[in-house]
Amino acid sequence: MYKFVITGGPCSGKSTVIHELARRGHPIVEESALHLIRKEKEGANIVFPWTDYLEFNRRVIALQKEWEQNISAEYAFLDRCLLDNKAYLDHKGLEYPEGLLPAVKEAEYTYVFILQMLPAEYWDELRDGHARQHPYADGLRIHSQIVQTYTEAGLPVRTIPFMPVEQRVHAIERTLKELYNWFTVLAGS
Repeated sequence: MYKFVITGGPCSGKSTVIHELARRGHPIVEESALHLIRKEKEGANIVFPWTDYLEFNRRVIALQKEWEQNISAEYAFLDRCLLDNKAYLDHKGLEYPEGLLPAVKEAEYTYVFILQMLPAEYWDELRDGHARQHPYADGLRIHSQIVQTYTEAGLPVRTIPFMPVEQRVHAIERTLKELYNWFTVLAGS
């Protein structure tokens, strides 16, 4: 199974790219943090990243692990992954929840596409009908931490520059075709 991660700082267009990949027929795993925020807003057990960051992160990690373990396709594009949790915790200077680092090792991510952040003028646009939780400068610091985290993990990374979503997806699909030729040779098929 090949896990292709789409990541980047806040306001980098990850969800837009993921939804376009899905529209084109690629299997995807949505961002677990956004999923939990939406569910929490619907009711029950309210824990948000801005009220109890560590508990929220534990829930995100558990859901992300579950979703990644249940991928049934040969490959999938992930809107963020467990390494993003590590990056955000590092950014905040917090300790990792028990089990995060072993889970990252077990996940075996194949390739990472880091989306360049959108220009500052996009920052103030509402996200899912709600204002962003961080100022743009903080978003840039988070993005830098994400880049550092993936680089230190030793994963193959390609940066996708800011451009229209169709061009970003085309660049990702082109890389995917190159990677599948490479993997076929390695697998001996």
